[in-house]
Amino acid sequence: MADRSLQYVTLDVFTSTKLQGNPVAVVLLTGDVELPESKKLQITREFNISETVFLHPAVHGQPPRIQIFTLSGELNFAGHPTIGAAHYLFQKELLTGPLPSPSPPSLTLGDDNSLDIDTKAGPVRVQFHPAENTVSADIPFNLHVHSGCVRKDALLATQPRIAGGGDNNPDTDLSKGMRSDYPLVSIVRGVTFALVDLSEDLMAAVAAGASPAVELDRDWAPSFISTMYYRRMVMRGQEETEEGTVERLHVRTIAIGFEDPACGSGACALAAYLALQRGGKGKKYRYQIDQGMEIGRRSRIVVDVVLDREGTGVAKVIMTGEATVVMEGRLRY
Repeated sequence: MADRSLQYVTLDVFTSTKLQGNPVAVVLLTGDVELPESKKLQITREFNISETVFLHPAVHGQPPRIQIFTLSGELNFAGHPTIGAAHYLFQKELLTGPLPSPSPPSLTLGDDNSLDIDTKAGPVRVQFHPAENTVSADIPFNLHVHSGCVRKDALLATQPRIAGGGDNNPDTDLSKGMRSDYPLVSIVRGVTFALVDLSEDLMAAVAAGASPAVELDRDWAPSFISTMYYRRMVMRGQEETEEGTVERLHVRTIAIGFEDPACGSGACALAAYLALQRGGKGKKYRYQIDQGMEIGRRSRIVVDVVLDREGTGVAKVIMTGEATVVMEGRLRY
């Protein structure tokens, strides 16, 4: 039996520099390809990077659809695969020749270089900004702050170097500066983050490890669990801009024995949670989030959060990032 093949590209997301940022594979499915879920998981494991996107073409006036797979299964939503897939679609539609042919079927673009992409979490409006070579995504969210927290001892069970002082302070228990518990926040059902603010010394001691044992609210389990460690950075100059109050964060995201170079869904969960803590009727907040430096994959994610009229809920979450194509070819299976 002859090999079947599919076209693919890989992109580094949340960077304009090749071999930085967070890689994603985008596998292009033509209208006549029926690929079972088990085969998609096999292909994802063949790429062996954190996420692989299967891009279904736009047909019969419907928007293109993406499925996002990790090495363990399908996700409802993830940030960097969505940004990466959108970059691919926009560059094929708006530019000449930077990506492989054949092009996806013609897309219906808005006058503002925008289009919709269907995800398992719902439709996502994405917009291309040519001057900055960025894509922004109007993130679907169902933000939920769980009634329970992740306890310090559960975190330390996954991060023994913190209790041991790390490389710089091997005889010091750095965990004494930690709180007793930290919030658990779901950005959508099935995608949950423990949000842990740390000092500079503690951030340096973080290492790839397991996800902590947590108890989620009823009807919110099962869920992918990840820990987003973060540190607020001091900014020079004015914090108030047209985009709102600006804050810069340094983050590290750890789950299932892996450190994520750039976690878009986690960045959105963290930004929405921090904005709610600050409050303000209709207030706008912008978070510039740097990640991946410790593992040689520097990334920059920008998340804009708009609160509702009462200032007690989130009205809008927009994530923005760059991407650059690294590989292209055919996958034989």
